[in-house]
Amino acid sequence: MWWILVAALCGQARDSSSADPPAPLLTKAREIRLLAPGKAALGLPVRLEAVITYFDAGATTFVQDDTGGTFYQGLPRHPDWKWGHRVLIEGKTFSGLYVPGIKATKVEVLGPGEFPTPLPITADVLASGRYHYQWIELEGIGRSVTVTGENTSVLRLASGSSPVEVRIDEVPPGHLDLVDARLRVQGLSAGFINDRRQLVLPHLKVRSYRDVAILDTPPDPARLPVVSVDDQLRFTPNGGSDRRVKVRGIVLSHQPREPIFLRGGGRGLMVESRLSETFQPGDVIEVLGFPEMGPFRAFLADATTRRVGKEPAPAPHRVTVKNLLTGIRDADLVELEGELAASYAGTEGVVLTIQAGETAFRVRCPSGPRPQWTQGSRLSVSGICRIAGTTTDRGYRVQPVSFDLWARSPDDIQRLRSPSWWTPQRLTAAVGALVSATVAALIWVFRLRRRIREQTAIIRTQLAREIVLDERQRIAREVHDTLEQELVGLALRLDAAASVATPRLLAILEAARHLVDRIHVELRILVWDLREQDDGPRDLGERLALSTRELQGSPTTTLDLTVTGTSWPLPGPVEHNLLRIAQEAITNALKHADPGTIAIALSYNPEAVSLRIQDDGCGFEANGPAAAKLGHFGLIGVRERARKMGAQLDLTSRPGQGTTIKVTVPRTRPLQEGPRHG
Repeated sequence: MWWILVAALCGQARDSSSADPPAPLLTKAREIRLLAPGKAALGLPVRLEAVITYFDAGATTFVQDDTGGTFYQGLPRHPDWKWGHRVLIEGKTFSGLYVPGIKATKVEVLGPGEFPTPLPITADVLASGRYHYQWIELEGIGRSVTVTGENTSVLRLASGSSPVEVRIDEVPPGHLDLVDARLRVQGLSAGFINDRRQLVLPHLKVRSYRDVAILDTPPDPARLPVVSVDDQLRFTPNGGSDRRVKVRGIVLSHQPREPIFLRGGGRGLMVESRLSETFQPGDVIEVLGFPEMGPFRAFLADATTRRVGKEPAPAPHRVTVKNLLTGIRDADLVELEGELAASYAGTEGVVLTIQAGETAFRVRCPSGPRPQWTQGSRLSVSGICRIAGTTTDRGYRVQPVSFDLWARSPDDIQRLRSPSWWTPQRLTAAVGALVSATVAALIWVFRLRRRIREQTAIIRTQLAREIVLDERQRIAREVHDTLEQELVGLALRLDAAASVATPRLLAILEAARHLVDRIHVELRILVWDLREQDDGPRDLGERLALSTRELQGSPTTTLDLTVTGTSWPLPGPVEHNLLRIAQEAITNALKHADPGTIAIALSYNPEAVSLRIQDDGCGFEANGPAAAKLGHFGLIGVRERARKMGAQLDLTSRPGQGTTIKVTVPRTRPLQEGPRHG
């Protein structure tokens, strides 16, 4: 059993060696800051000694040790805890919104601690987030102070490329003048975070105005010189100033919660002010503000204003598009004409699109009832010119490429001329109708020409057929009136000669008489063929009936025609050959068999059509001399016609029992689909 004990001990040793090692205990703020969000979310153990730097209004407390700053949540704040207290925090890490933090399970106050020395940084470093939640120091010019709550205010500090918000948990004391003063502010580096863990709006959190030190008092506004509108952010050998400037001008436009536009020295200027006072066009005001560069021209921001006089409201400059695209009238009141191309309701009122020559620009109208201007109307628009887009040339000059007009009221837009009745919609509809009519006419002409071609072809075909039929009728008449009459005369002469001829000559005359009769029969068939009309019977049964009536010449012989089955269309050659076979057989029977009855039977079935001619005449030996005689006069033609149709020919005859001829034509594909001919 000793080997079982050894195996168990070995397995236990393997299990112990394969288990994950315990997570290390984090004791420094830097160790927490360096954690990736996923790693921090694992809840690593923390035991940290640090100094309290800031209490949030919620349940977050910010602390800092000699390696960096962090924060903890999860436990309520004790009323006796103060800034600068040294605390011992135990808990576990979590990812936080931007910087990893601590979910505290225990916080113990160790006593007063040494407050961390603020780290001097710039606004750009603040925006980088590198020192987020650490105690920092920032210098700049005070731009404005705004009370935001009962115990809160915001100081805007110009530092670096853009102003920084300093959020202070205190209202400013009445004696403190911070605007245009050079300041040093100590506070907690903080900011707002989006859903992708990105720093959106960096700012400082400051406990009180005691953390705001004045390094240089602001200049006396009364002693500041008045500068022109154009003297903003220009080159000076000693460098530009970041202090306030004083400007005086006449108000062009001022809408609630919008910038002030004024004109000074014939040029326009935009002024952004956080004050609630509203000015009217014609008010002369004095402005103290900080120059900032806009998309094309400098403006004054964080300005304070005061009314110093009153003059008539300035008139707009009448300008052209070319003049506005120089940028000289940016932020000034101008007047421009154009045609209304479109309009729509925007978030700040009605927006019009005006077409002036080849240039389109937008006009922003104040909120209110939407004017009922019709598209295509000629309008005169007065408003503040705002450069909307710029470009640069190959040198160093910025050039405007587009602009907007801000109308001050609906009265700034006047209709000069109503639109033409031919609006784009109506013109489009008219062009569409014209195009449709043209297409319809072309289609009609095309169909008419095709119909004319078809009718012309039909007329030509009918004309050719009429010509052929007329010629056939003429030939038939000529044959009937000449050759057929001469054959009759020849037959009479042969009969007369036979009555007085010797026996030897009589045999010769009888042979000649039979030949004349045969020629006469063939000639009559030829005349029938020539006189056959297309407007005659189209069905084979009807045509057989017509032929039997024409061949009924002997009073002692009866021709009996029967048609059975459902008829179906036969190709023209088949109908013609079957008709001629019937005529040939009937004629031979009448001439040679002396029958009492000749029965013609036409039978249709789905597989074939058959024609049977049966007589009760004298008959003959099918293989004898009579058959040869018959073949000489007609059987050869019957056989030839049957062969051309691919038909089966059956001939049955005995002396004294009559003769039967039967022709069967199979219903093959050509017969089913071939054309019909008369």
